[in-house]
Amino acid sequence: MKIILKWLGFGFLTWLIPFLVSFGFYDRSGNLTTSEDLFKSVMIVVSSVVGGWVLYHLFKGVKGSFVKWSWIIGAFLLSLNWILDLVILVPFAKMDGWFYFESIGIRYLQIPALSVTLGFTLKYFHKP
Repeated sequence: MKIILKWLGFGFLTWLIPFLVSFGFYDRSGNLTTSEDLFKSVMIVVSSVVGGWVLYHLFKGVKGSFVKWSWIIGAFLLSLNWILDLVILVPFAKMDGWFYFESIGIRYLQIPALSVTLGFTLKYFHKP
């Protein structure tokens, strides 16, 4: 049960922190205050840093089978972020599903990409 809460907590942070940072780029009427390119670039960097930090903490508990766990962790975080977006962000931003996946959802594939890369790195370079 403790591991599930840990995963849910860290997974929630991968969604929450970029979500909160994004508010700094919008005015009170919901208009973007900077260029869309700058906003997207900052969001990718923020989510990559948060994702890397979360992966570090989640992989600390992995004892071998790094590649297998990298797929499991990556799929879990990807699914959780998509679910949170579909439940909270999509209705809040009044987006349709296709526009969401085209403009935001596809970027979440960076999570399993980072996770699997870390899994292979640990497999070949981890010294117990």
